Amino acid sequence: MLGAYILFLLIEGTPILLAMVAVGLLFLAVQHFASKRHEKEYREFLYDYLGEHDLD
Repeated sequence: MLGAYILFLLIEGTPILLAMVAVGLLFLAVQHFASKRHEKEYREFLYDYLGEHDLD
């Protein structure tokens, strides 16, 4: 009885677990690319600022 219940949970729960993993990976990918874009924009801003305003 317990084995059948565990098997049922595995069969029914696998798509949910896969969906949760897929959503997590998608979130990490979006966060990674967003931070890269933000870092690039910040660097461009700093270079423009330092180029126009000599702080030495």
